[in-house]
Amino acid sequence: MIVSNHRRDETIDSAASPLDQLVQKRLDIARLGLTEVRSRLDAGLEFDAEIILRKVDEDLHMLQRRLRREVAKAVSV
Repeated sequence: MIVSNHRRDETIDSAASPLDQLVQKRLDIARLGLTEVRSRLDAGLEFDAEIILRKVDEDLHMLQRRLRREVAKAVSV
């Protein structure tokens, strides 16, 4: 049986833990942000690109803090 990548991703997502799903969602959002940065830079909109980069950086820092908290909780159990 051949399963498309899309269908396989859905299966993996449904089996993933809530934390895994959160991480994947945040990484997908970061990728979209980087795509937008490239688009803005190509259009010569450096100021807009800088704003988006700051937002992506902020989002990744928040994800990092969340992961540290989750790891600390798992280790203390």
